[in-house]
Amino acid sequence: MSLMVLVLAAVCFAENYPVRTWTFNNGKTLEGSFVKVRISKTGKECVMIDNVSGSESGPMLKNLSEADQAYVKSLKKTDAK
Repeated sequence: MSLMVLVLAAVCFAENYPVRTWTFNNGKTLEGSFVKVRISKTGKECVMIDNVSGSESGPMLKNLSEADQAYVKSLKKTDAK
């Protein structure tokens, strides 16, 4: 019972970011919403994205377009407040 309450609380209080089109430096795109930034085992910043297909991706921040990198950095500033 308490596990269910914790799961429901996590879902209710999770930040929901809009679905958007993410563009990579190579021109490929991905539809999904921002989840968080995490540091990989090699020390690289990765952007966790919930894909509209239901899976999660974690591209390196440096592999995203300049506009998407700026978007992520603006979110990080907002979350720090």
